[in-house]
Amino acid sequence: MGSFVCLVWLLASHAGAQPPSDPFLTNERRRFLLEVQRLLFDDQFHAADALISRYRSTDTNDPTGLLFAAGSLMTQMTDREEEITPDYFKSLVDSCLDITKPMLEGATPREQAWLHLIRGHAHAYRSLYSSRFGSFTAAIDHGFDAKGEYERGLKADSTLYDLYFGLGSFHYWKSAKAGILRWIGLFRNDKAKGIRELQLAADSSLVSREAARNALIWVYFDNDKFEQAQELVDSALAHYPNGRTFLWPLAQAQYERKEYLAAITTYGELRRRLERQPGNYYNLIECDYYLTKCHAELDQEEQAKLAAMKLADYYADLTKSVRERQNGNLSYLKKVAKRNRS
Repeated sequence: MGSFVCLVWLLASHAGAQPPSDPFLTNERRRFLLEVQRLLFDDQFHAADALISRYRSTDTNDPTGLLFAAGSLMTQMTDREEEITPDYFKSLVDSCLDITKPMLEGATPREQAWLHLIRGHAHAYRSLYSSRFGSFTAAIDHGFDAKGEYERGLKADSTLYDLYFGLGSFHYWKSAKAGILRWIGLFRNDKAKGIRELQLAADSSLVSREAARNALIWVYFDNDKFEQAQELVDSALAHYPNGRTFLWPLAQAQYERKEYLAAITTYGELRRRLERQPGNYYNLIECDYYLTKCHAELDQEEQAKLAAMKLADYYADLTKSVRERQNGNLSYLKKVAKRNRS
């Protein structure tokens, strides 16, 4: 499903006025950032890829183009819950890191800060990729590499508040997902620090304000701050009406709060959007599972039956990997469908 890992380190933009003294954030680069992120947040992936391709054709060594090509792939992998051209993705990230390393030499402090931000996001993408399709150890290693780049960026120029978007995301989710590692003292609880950093980025960054707000959606839901999260979701959907990313945390929170009627509406909308391009059906299973659960919780046996039986429409097309990863949900759906047919 669309989840926080897609937004956590995505260099997104809803920029305010551009300072004339910033040599890195040129007008061309700023326009590119604004438009490509609008397309990605609105799930217009083909249009985003076309724009990225045109931008990269003007300068194949521009690290911004490389970063966003990798970011678009990571976004689509997260959205579809499947691995897409992994070798190409890794080559984009590696090229971004290789190109930016010599650029740091002789750069102004402001330029260095931007380059460290790009390098931080590149490492973050590798961390996100490893967490979903690779090893936990690699995910941690790349996550700390990202943190180091963000900190070096702030050391170069502490007024580039976009860096706090990356740091805030790292500090919060590192703490929220640490579990036993935090309990035994290997990780500190930096959740409050992460929230403050994300709020600072949402208020003051140049090209990461919208991304920070979107990251805060997941953070607020994770902290049971439902009203604050709902306000951000409503704002995001007004700007990106086709985006599924913002509906997933809303649906999850509604279900966990036992607001089953509202969850049915949200999961139903997600399912309608997914039907157009179901991909490997992983997310369609998620919707059918929670729709069935919601109806069951409301003692709506007939509706639960209908939701569960939709699995038959695509079950034969499921890959072995999806069947293994969704084994629990699939078993539940088949059980409900069978029970209601007897």
